[in-house]
Formats: sequence, structure tokens, C-alpha cells
Amino acid sequence: MSKMECSSTSTLIDYMSTSIGNENDPRIGIFWYLPKENKLFGVLEDDPSDRPFNMNGDRTIKRLHYQHWAKQKAKGEKGYVGDYTMVPRGRVWENEKTGFFVTVGNWIHEYPQAKELIIAEFDLPNDVEFRENAHWDIGSGWDGDKF
Repeated sequence: MSKMECSSTSTLIDYMSTSIGNENDPRIGIFWYLPKENKLFGVLEDDPSDRPFNMNGDRTIKRLHYQHWAKQKAKGEKGYVGDYTMVPRGRVWENEKTGFFVTVGNWIHEYPQAKELIIAEFDLPNDVEFRENAHWDIGSGWDGDKF
């Protein structure tokens, strides 16, 4: 075995050993839900400890839906067509006092089965709170220049 193979294997083993025990820890992130397939799409997730809490005591990943959609669409990635707001979407947060919660649009009433997928994907507690916010309603999003 060459020195490079040994080094790569060693790095992989180190990475895997630090991940043992963390595979079921809740994560923060963003997602889209595909009702016809009953699956999540475009999931981005991260360990919450990698992000600071904001002044409201919340934290989530930095990437915004429109940013991720635009980047993937520009690359020609499969599924990223049309307007990012026309696919049910949401975000997983952590609050430093109350724990994890999920923000979704009113679409969740039409597709309540999405809750199970979100909970499983982000390893959230079964009783996680789903909060509705008009920002994540189908067809809603940022106006103008986004920020």
C-alpha cells in the first residue's frame, strides 16, 4: 500500500470515528417537499453547533432557499426548474431555550405526511413543533433584490 493510500484511509477512519454517535443528533437546515413522490428534495443540513445563535436565540444554516435553488439551477442540476417558491419548502431551526422547530407554509395542511419525512431526515424529536409562516407558503418568498 502506498503512503498516499495509507494517509487517505487514515483520514477516512479518523473522520468516521469522530462521527460515531453523532449520526442521530438533530440537525438544522432547509428542504423542499415533492408531494407527488412524497420525498424531500434539495436538503441542506448541518450540525447546529457549527452556527451561532442570533439575537432572537435561534440558529439555522446560512444558505437561503433562493440562493441554493439559483446555484443548482445555474449548474443544470436535475429538478431545479421554475420558481423555487412554487415547491413546498421549509427550514429547521434550533432555539437556545426551547429546542428545535420547523418553519413551513400553510401547505403542511395539505401534505401532513411530510412531517414524518422532515423529522426522520433531520433526526428531530417526534414532538418537534411545526410553525407556520407565510414566507414559506407556496408562491411566497423574498421581494425585489432578496436582501
